[in-house]
Amino acid sequence: MTDTSWLLSGPEAGEKTIFLKQLKNKLSEQFGEEPEEHRFYPFDSDMQEIISLIKNGSLFSAWKLIIIGQADLLKKTEIDILKEYFASPSKDAFIIFISDETSLKNGLTKIVPKKNQKVFWEMFEGQKKGWLSGFFRNRKMEIEPEAIELLLNLIENNTSDMKKECEKLAVFFGEGAHVTKSQIENFFYHGKEENVFSLFSRIAEADLGGAADIIQKIMLGNETNTVQLIGGLLWQLRNLQGIAAELSRGESFQSACYKNNIRGKKAQAIYSEALKHYSEDNLRDIISLTADYDIKLRTARQEQKEITAQMYLYLLIERKGARGNL
Repeated sequence: MTDTSWLLSGPEAGEKTIFLKQLKNKLSEQFGEEPEEHRFYPFDSDMQEIISLIKNGSLFSAWKLIIIGQADLLKKTEIDILKEYFASPSKDAFIIFISDETSLKNGLTKIVPKKNQKVFWEMFEGQKKGWLSGFFRNRKMEIEPEAIELLLNLIENNTSDMKKECEKLAVFFGEGAHVTKSQIENFFYHGKEENVFSLFSRIAEADLGGAADIIQKIMLGNETNTVQLIGGLLWQLRNLQGIAAELSRGESFQSACYKNNIRGKKAQAIYSEALKHYSEDNLRDIISLTADYDIKLRTARQEQKEITAQMYLYLLIERKGARGNL
């Protein structure tokens, strides 16, 4: 047990980042200078080499800050090496273990002091809505409740990613703006970055290769985005199912879109294309498939997320949601 280690776990990345920054500032004041900082991950680092780096004297600073991400992936052999190190740790080296999980089963909690273990829990739905409303209110902007609901489907639900995306919206719309759901849709549809709308556009065209490329690009930026992407896709797929249901009842396409609150020309064109490739029966299977893969992606290990996402796209686009024997 040692006071030179901390374990910061849980999905709320924003608060976790703030805490880490405050801890780093506190230690910097204690040592009188910034640290020599290193960041490692279990899948691309050797624990013995990390320990050797910690023990070797620094040429650049009086102290070292070692951050080990995805600490839930540390194996028993690595935990044993850490346990041996912490029996007599360096006094000028501090190790911060980071994980998105709320419960670690690999024994790490036994070698980090309880008082230095902190879980950053995801906000409740009402708290997220309040956070979003407060963000825009502080910037002298108004946002419709429907627009907030849409953002909750599209943005990774931690304050770090929420703030990053909302800052883009605030700059784009400007002070005094009244932000609507349609404006949010248009912003994401016409954005240059790949997102859940550009992904759905490829799905609407039944373009497996294009969809696979987009989801890979998004995951390269931040693998945790994949889970939130599924939520955004589910929202659009349910809109598509609603339009298909109205058409089966004899409504015109324009009327079906309006009844499902799809008003933008770009969005309507994408939904129209999708209806060429997916029937109402297909969509029932696809929505069931999407709900299942939402759970699969949330529980998959980080290194399994990409192949899981690719399999989901294959079953959606090529098999139209049918699973059976591959």
